[in-house]
Amino acid sequence: MSTSKGRVLVTGINGFIGVHIARVLIECGYTVVGAVRHDSKAAQLRKLLPQAVTTGSLTFGVVPDIAKPDAFDEVLSSGEPFDAVVHAGSPVSFALEGIERDVYQPAIEGTLGILRSIKARAPSVKRVIITSSFVAIVDRSKGARPGYTYSEEDWSPVTREQGLTNAGLSYTASKILAEKAAWNFVETEKPSFTITTLCPPFVYGPADQVTNIHDLNASSAQIYAVFEGKTLAPISGYVWVDVRDIALAHVLAIESTAAANQRYLIAGGKYSPQQVIDYMWEKYPERAKEKNISKGTPGKIWPDGGVFEVDTTKSQRDLGLKYRSLDESLNDTFSRIAELESEACP
Repeated sequence: MSTSKGRVLVTGINGFIGVHIARVLIECGYTVVGAVRHDSKAAQLRKLLPQAVTTGSLTFGVVPDIAKPDAFDEVLSSGEPFDAVVHAGSPVSFALEGIERDVYQPAIEGTLGILRSIKARAPSVKRVIITSSFVAIVDRSKGARPGYTYSEEDWSPVTREQGLTNAGLSYTASKILAEKAAWNFVETEKPSFTITTLCPPFVYGPADQVTNIHDLNASSAQIYAVFEGKTLAPISGYVWVDVRDIALAHVLAIESTAAANQRYLIAGGKYSPQQVIDYMWEKYPERAKEKNISKGTPGKIWPDGGVFEVDTTKSQRDLGLKYRSLDESLNDTFSRIAELESEACP
C-alpha cells in the first residue's frame, strides 16, 4: 500500500528551481512526475535522486512543446490520479527576434494549456501552483523608489507591446501576461481546483540542475561573472530569495488551505550588488585579488536615498515560510560554483 502524500506533476523540473522543487516534494513524501521536453533532460535529476527513481517516487513524462493546446493531455491522463500540479516551466530569452513565438506563446499558452488540460483530464487535481516572478510586481520605471513597499497587491505596468519592442522587457511581459491569463481562467472557467501564484525575485543558492559551469541559469551566471572578475556585480534588483526557500514555498502552497487562489511575494529580503562584492572579498580574498575583482565602495550597501522595501508578511503567515540569510545563500551559491569549477578541471 502506497504511503505517498499525493501525486504531483511538475513542469520545468530540470530547471534551477524545478530540481529543488522535486527534491523537497519527495522529501515531504510526495510522488513526483516531471514533465520534460525529451527524456535526456531528466538525466541530472536521475543522478541527483537515484533512490527516488528506484522506488518510483520520481518518474518522467515527455512533453515536447508546452505551447501546443493538448500538450499535457497525455501525461495528465497517465498512471494514478494527480493531486496537485506545479507549473514552474517558463522560457527565458533576451533576443529581440521571435519574442511572440519563443517567449510569449510558451509562457501564456503553456500556462493556459495546462490549466485547460487539468480541467478536462485531471478532475482529481485540487491545487495548481504557478511560478510567476517579482518582475510581474515591481515597477522598474520607478527605479529604487525609496519609501515605497512592494507587496502582492502590486502589478508591473509593462505591456505586451513593450515586450515585443524591447528584448529586455520580453520576459517581464511574458510573466505578467501568463499570470494574468491564469487568474482570468479561474474567474471565467471556475475550475474545481484552486491556483496559487508565487513571485520570486533574483534566485540564488546551489545550482544543482547543471553539471557544467557554462550551463548555469541566469542568476547563478551573474554571480559567476562576478566571481570571475568579468563584471562589477549582478543586476541590481535589490531583492533576492534562496532557491531552497522558493522550492519549499511551492510545497507549502500545496498544503496550505489559506493559499487557495492567492498570490505571494516570495523573498528573503533586500540585498545589493555591493554586498556580493564585500562577501567575496571577505570569504575568497585570494581569488578576488587574482581575478582583480573591483572592490566597489566597501560597506556602501544602498544608493543615496535608499531603496524600496518588500512586504513578505503574507508568505510567512499563510505558508509558515522562514527565509534563509543572505550569507547562507551566498555561501552555498559560491560553494556549488567552486564545485562545478573543480569538476571541469582535467
